[in-house]
Amino acid sequence: MTWLEILDHTPKQSELNDILRDSLGPFYAPFYKLYLILRSSVLPGPTAEIYWLYLLSALAIGLGLYVWQHSKTRGVSINELLGFCLPRHVYAHKSAIVDYKYYFPSKILHGFFVGGFLLISTALIGGYCKSLLQQIFGPVESQLEAGLLARFIYTVLLVLAVDVGFFIAHYLEHKVPFFWEFHKVHHSAEVLTPITNHRLHPMDDFLQSFFINLFGGAVIGIFGYHFYNGLDTITILNVSVVMLVYYVTANLRHSHIWLSYGWALSHVFYSPAMHQIHHSIAERHLDKNFGRVFSFCDYLAGTLYVPREQEDIKWGLRNQEHTEYSSVWLLLVLPVKKAVRLAISSLLKTPIVQRRFRS
Repeated sequence: MTWLEILDHTPKQSELNDILRDSLGPFYAPFYKLYLILRSSVLPGPTAEIYWLYLLSALAIGLGLYVWQHSKTRGVSINELLGFCLPRHVYAHKSAIVDYKYYFPSKILHGFFVGGFLLISTALIGGYCKSLLQQIFGPVESQLEAGLLARFIYTVLLVLAVDVGFFIAHYLEHKVPFFWEFHKVHHSAEVLTPITNHRLHPMDDFLQSFFINLFGGAVIGIFGYHFYNGLDTITILNVSVVMLVYYVTANLRHSHIWLSYGWALSHVFYSPAMHQIHHSIAERHLDKNFGRVFSFCDYLAGTLYVPREQEDIKWGLRNQEHTEYSSVWLLLVLPVKKAVRLAISSLLKTPIVQRRFRS
């Protein structure tokens, strides 16, 4: 069922839909798509990192860290506590202000660009994968039972598959110069706030969604082949229990508050401190920690960097390049200019093209 069909099945809005459909004609669909995008942006649900419950949990953890670090030495001050969690030099920084301005355009572009041009979804890939397995191996004679253990395994493997997809996309964004020009938008942030998570160029967003859907859909198809009647993940608030644990601390990934899981646990789960290091411009931190939920892919790829203690970090791009991304317009246009320039430059360096131009 598409977003439009879901909307049409909402009783309270059915009459309004009929009026708008008659009035707007061919503009009805894009109008309502824009409406839904804006509504989900203003009131994000539990599947969004900036859902109010996750913001509140991040704030609570920040308050707890402050009390734990300072209560024994000089006591707790309300002003200092608020300054620690919501410092003005971070949230009023010009880079953060650009993030706030970019938030709604990025959500709209994601809805139209990624949603409109990304032709694969997890459901689509899952269906293809299931059909392929049926063609190769035939139907499963005895279907497995969808018990609690099977659902738990499915829940964990699905998150792991999505994490692998994210890792591959993220790795390519750093290692392929053409993709890096678009990913620079995210790394151009000079300070980190939860809104920085949405500082993504549409092309960057497109690439991540492609690989996430590809790997997530494959797991859905494999399990769908063995569990013909379907298999549901274990959820709370309609969110996978594994992702719910991730969301509790997710907003600290893009923040100034240091939260590490310790040396041993950080080799399994990706901590907020590890992502802060990923944004660092220090030589020892470059191209490290590409993961999101788990640390396995980084460990296998040799890109894992687990800090033993809190480190001083400076965020942004090297050689002060982050100063170029100073407005919403530049966040959108500058990567395209640089990527096209890079592509043309690379093309002209090939022997075939050089011979053509010489002749």
